[in-house]
Amino acid sequence: MAIVVKKEITTNALTSEQIKIVNLLYPVGTYYETSNTNFNPNKEWVGSWSSTTSSGIVKWHRTA
Repeated sequence: MAIVVKKEITTNALTSEQIKIVNLLYPVGTYYETSNTNFNPNKEWVGSWSSTTSSGIVKWHRTA
């Protein structure tokens, strides 16, 4: 089952409820792809993310 998120969560001060939602939507092992090269889930969301870029698409992988 694929979940498509149409809008990015862009806040630096997540509430505990928002953190729970992010953890449910993006558990460890999740990949997130975006064409927005300025977006960084390490700064916007919780967890640790690593990235690779190919053809203008940034692919983030949640590692912790």
